[in-house]
Formats: sequence, structure tokens, C-alpha cells
Amino acid sequence: MRLESFAKVNFGLEIVRRRQDGYHDIRTVLTTIGLADAIEIEAIDGPQLVVECDDPEIPTDEGNLVVRAARALSGAAGSRRGARIRIEKRIPVSAGLGGGSSNAATVLRALNLLWWAGLDHSKIAQIAATVGSDVPFFLRGGAAVASGRGDRLEPIPDPPPLWIVLVNPGIQVSSAWAYGAYRRAKMELTNAGARINMAISGFRSNDAARIGAGMYNALEPIVFSEYPELRSIKEELLSFSALGASMSGSGSAIFALAEDEESAREIGQAMEDRGHRTWALSTCHEAARLE
Repeated sequence: MRLESFAKVNFGLEIVRRRQDGYHDIRTVLTTIGLADAIEIEAIDGPQLVVECDDPEIPTDEGNLVVRAARALSGAAGSRRGARIRIEKRIPVSAGLGGGSSNAATVLRALNLLWWAGLDHSKIAQIAATVGSDVPFFLRGGAAVASGRGDRLEPIPDPPPLWIVLVNPGIQVSSAWAYGAYRRAKMELTNAGARINMAISGFRSNDAARIGAGMYNALEPIVFSEYPELRSIKEELLSFSALGASMSGSGSAIFALAEDEESAREIGQAMEDRGHRTWALSTCHEAARLE
């Protein structure tokens, strides 16, 4: 079985409160996009789990969410079967695009079929939440509002594909570092609910301008202070009359919302001409797809 495992971007990210367990409750608007890793999955006899990746920097042991997902599913289903999994990375790593979480969710769904585990969606979602905060979102994909640690999901209507320009600065930003730095900075929690609500209403009414006006990421001040080149990329994108621009997740990827495909390709080309690694692509309504 060979599947595409899609990335995501966050159109809004609000940090609601600090939790006693050291994490943060968030509220975020996110959607899957047409940039995907490729994953080949084959069930094998015996309990062996073999994970390979074409990127040598990606761990293939318990440090990879795919391994944790497969082992969690095996334990929940009581399966004695194994799997051979090969990942072809196309989604930038540690860029706030959810590649690892997407891979894990794709593997959960695929192995549930290949191992004949027969677990229903609610059980798969419970397992996903133990693997990572973003993993439950990638079981469905499309557009959603996530809250809590990011694992409580409220689907929202998927508008026709939105066109974005995505820039990969080539900087890896650790989510743990970003949230830890936010906590250590003792930043005042900003109530960005109005802006997040504007983005949500834009999704509901298919109003790209409202979505762009609602784009917001509470982690930008922290991450931009450490990596000022990311602020410069955002400013460059806005200079091309994008409807809005933001960092995705904890970074480092920066993206802009364009009026349409033509505009996205023009902005993308302009950013490429300035030396940036750039994609012009659209949002999508799914988290994984058979190739």
C-alpha cells in the first residue's frame, strides 16, 4: 500500500492558558494542504517492525511517531503481525507543518486495515491522542478548530481550495523549545479570540479576505526574536499584496494566503527569484490518499 500523507498549516494559533503539567492550552485553526510525504506500508508475518526513511536525519526508532503509532495500535488490537514501512520525505522537518504527526495518523489507519484490527474511528482517535497532540487531526484532515493541547477537534466547513504560498526557510524549530521559550518569557497571554473567530467565520462563509485578516500566531514574537529572518520572509510575502501571512505552528515555515492560483504562482515565483524555497499550492480536504 502506498499513500500520500499531507501536511498542514495553521491559519490562527492562540495560546489560551498555561497548564500545571507544563503544557499550554491552545486554540488553533488549521487545514491540510497539498504537500505530502509518500509512505509505503506492507504487513509482514511476525512482530517485527521495520521503518526506513530516505532522509538520514529522520529517526527510525522510537523517536519517530510512526514507530510509536504502530506499537500503540499493535498493543490495543493485540496484533502479532509486523510491518515494513518506508517514508519518502517531502514535507520539511521541524517546520510547523505536522509531517511526523501526519505520517503517524496515516500509518494508524493503514495498519488497522492491513492487520485486520477492525478498530473503529473513536478507538483509533484515542490511540492517536496518546501518540501526539496533532495526530488526531490528521485522521480526518480538511479544516478544523483544535483546542486543549490540540487534540480536541471541531470540524469546520471546507471552502473551495484556498491558494497559499509556502516558504521553507531551511531552519528547524523545535516545538518544545518554542513553547518553553514562550513560557520562560512569561509573556502576557493575548486574547486573540476575535481574530481566530474572524478566520473561522471566513472558512464558514468562504471569504478568503476574512480568513487572511484573521491570520495570527501567538508564537511569532518568540520565534522571530530568535530567528529574525523569518519576520523578514513574512514581510516580503505581505509586500506582494497577499491577503495575509503567518508562521505555521511553531515554525519555521511561513505562508501567505493568495487571492487565487494565478496570484499564488506569481508570488511564489517572486519569492523563488529572491532565493527562497517556495511552493504555490492549495488546501485539501483529506489527510491521506492512495497514490
